[in-house]
Amino acid sequence: IRIHEQMLKIVNRRIGMAVTQKAIANKVGVSQKTVSLYFKGSRHIAPDTAAKIKKIAEQYGYFPNLAAMSMKTKRFKRIAMVVVQHYKAQESCHPQLLAYMNAAAIELAENGYSLVLEPFSIDLKTLQFVDEPNFFKTLSVDGILGLAGSYVPPIVDETIATMGQPIVWLNRNRVAPGIPNISFDEEEHGRILARHLRDKGYKHIAWFGPEFVKDVAKHYSSPSRYRGVREICQESGIKLTEVYARVGDNLIEASPPLFEGEKHPQAIICYNFDYTDAAVHMMSHRGIRHPEDIEIVKFASPWESVMASADLYTRINLPEFDLSRRGAEYILSVVSGKKDDSLLLPLTGSLKVRE
Repeated sequence: IRIHEQMLKIVNRRIGMAVTQKAIANKVGVSQKTVSLYFKGSRHIAPDTAAKIKKIAEQYGYFPNLAAMSMKTKRFKRIAMVVVQHYKAQESCHPQLLAYMNAAAIELAENGYSLVLEPFSIDLKTLQFVDEPNFFKTLSVDGILGLAGSYVPPIVDETIATMGQPIVWLNRNRVAPGIPNISFDEEEHGRILARHLRDKGYKHIAWFGPEFVKDVAKHYSSPSRYRGVREICQESGIKLTEVYARVGDNLIEASPPLFEGEKHPQAIICYNFDYTDAAVHMMSHRGIRHPEDIEIVKFASPWESVMASADLYTRINLPEFDLSRRGAEYILSVVSGKKDDSLLLPLTGSLKVRE
């Protein structure tokens, strides 16, 4: 604190006045309102003016008093991201989360907001909290982004409702009426992969994915992707073999039915990387080659695209970054009083053909 006070005295002597937004405005030659808009993240300031304000502010070590701004505007300039995790907090390190966090943080920062992470963990078998969550107990935010992998306990919705803050969920199943949600068009994703295999001339395809009928905490993507695949197979006269395994089961032990019968399928559509790895392992064990004997295709998150093996498989790239950025845009539109419901439309990924 003493060092900070000494630095401020030096700065004040150099500028010849208190380091305030008015002082910066005088130095730059603009109005105080312009400087205020700059620190609020406004995009309506000319780039050269913004650059001058930034230079002077950095030169004199000025930082806006966020506490004072919050009291005046009744805005905290923070958005919370509520994240549902299916492991203990100390064990959860899924790279999928990074795409969502980065996208939201970037979009919010460009508009003068910060992202606050609020994770909690549940056990998918018991549907109970692994540890008692701390979310929202000491948190002041202007809006909430919810990220759901699958099941969300009712207490989460109840707690958020009492806060009275705007929320939008990302990629969530079973959202209550009136709660905004942005999702992927997973049925279309299934159609895209099935059409690709149809156009290659395949007449027999297998589906390897979750046993969504039995899973209470199922995610909407598992039945939706399957329905899209089945639709194309039925209208194209393609034989479809279905092999299911519940999430969390030993997928390698569940994979042999993919290769039983008089003739194995020409291609296998895998729900995600876990099912892909299990199918490839069993193929290798049986001396079956990909893609010469059976081609494997899958649905993939962005983090999988940077892996060395990514281009070995044709895949649907899920636009998780775009989904999260869209969610941040929606929350900001609500906070600003200009709610844009067009941002809630489903997103469709892109087909990446193996090299």
